[in-house]
Amino acid sequence: MDSDQLQGRPAVVAIRHRHHLYYTAMAYQEAARLAAFVTEVYVHRPGRLGPLGMMPIKGIANGARRLGAYHHEGLSERVLIASRNRLDSLIWRMLGAHRFLPADKGWSQSVANLCIENGWACHMARTHAVEVFRQLHKCGLPCILEQYSTHPRLGRELLSREYAHRGLTFDETAAQTLGMSTMLIDRNESELALADAVMVPSEFARRSIIDRDVSPAVVHLVEYGANLDAFEPRASARSESEPLNIAFVGALNLNKGILYLLEAVRKLGVKAAHVHAFGDLKIPEKMVEPYRPWLTLHGHVPHRELIDKLSRCHACALLSLWEGSAISTFECLASGLPAIVTENAGSVVRDGIDGFIVPACDSDRVAECLLELRDEQRRREMSRNATGRAGQFNWARYQRRLCESLRLPGGVASTPG
Repeated sequence: MDSDQLQGRPAVVAIRHRHHLYYTAMAYQEAARLAAFVTEVYVHRPGRLGPLGMMPIKGIANGARRLGAYHHEGLSERVLIASRNRLDSLIWRMLGAHRFLPADKGWSQSVANLCIENGWACHMARTHAVEVFRQLHKCGLPCILEQYSTHPRLGRELLSREYAHRGLTFDETAAQTLGMSTMLIDRNESELALADAVMVPSEFARRSIIDRDVSPAVVHLVEYGANLDAFEPRASARSESEPLNIAFVGALNLNKGILYLLEAVRKLGVKAAHVHAFGDLKIPEKMVEPYRPWLTLHGHVPHRELIDKLSRCHACALLSLWEGSAISTFECLASGLPAIVTENAGSVVRDGIDGFIVPACDSDRVAECLLELRDEQRRREMSRNATGRAGQFNWARYQRRLCESLRLPGGVASTPG
């Protein structure tokens, strides 16, 4: 991107429902460059969801708790809800919304029109940006792509092998659920070709993009972070007779490597380690059934509850085959949990210091790391290091790095954590 392309030019940050881009929008806002934050889901007044969250109907209560996460302090006045009809607008008005972007002609066209009519740049997440970028590119307006994952073509290669290893077929339906269908890959490759700047969250993701013939000059590494005001070291001490409680935070699917973790834990015996999984089960239940003595399924847990549950664990693991950078790993480190991760997980873990970096699909190596963490003195040392490491990667740092990469003015002083 030319040094003057964003100089003095406001930008629209447009997402549908990815929480971490709230911090992206805040970076533009702190640099006085945020024209609007366009989204389809945002709760201006989360307090209004309180009665729904206490309803005895489990589905409604859980839905309300999840919806409450779509909010960020300090951002609301810049939010535009992309509304398709009057009923849509009425629902969001009930939750405090008062600014709307008519989207009766579709999400992409509405965002494109907004940018073109005002001469604004646009920062969008992958797979949702291609139609907007095509129109802005013709007008000479800057396009910034948030490539929050590694290249999906690499992901498809890795997951195809994993499905075959498990005796499963990796068809288009499975690929679609993981964001790597043929259509989505084509869209993402078009976005990468059109983007003036590509933001990636990890070195693994950066290499995967450059290896697919994207110029290194447009690919910018900006690591994510954790809210250090919310996540703090409260990890439990472990008695000699207690199993090592391992937190697994994220969807339980083949991509996240949950089965390799369970295989490793089973190798150590019933009393050595136990997995506490916080996330929705996305694979057939029969695949985890053999590991039930070593596994507790907590389901999806809202952030405010997750903070407390992590304090009862001793370490965490994320053995992803394909990932951009899991924010949950930053949060676990901030909670004082040493982390066992693969290089593919895109974390900031330092091998042997605040956790372990293991090869993907290697349950034997994971089991060795778990045994080392059963040494309580060694685990506590790593726990202290994990807290210190997380302190280097908060969201204020992410916003500063984003501003530096895009040559936006100013620092970021008002973002917590």
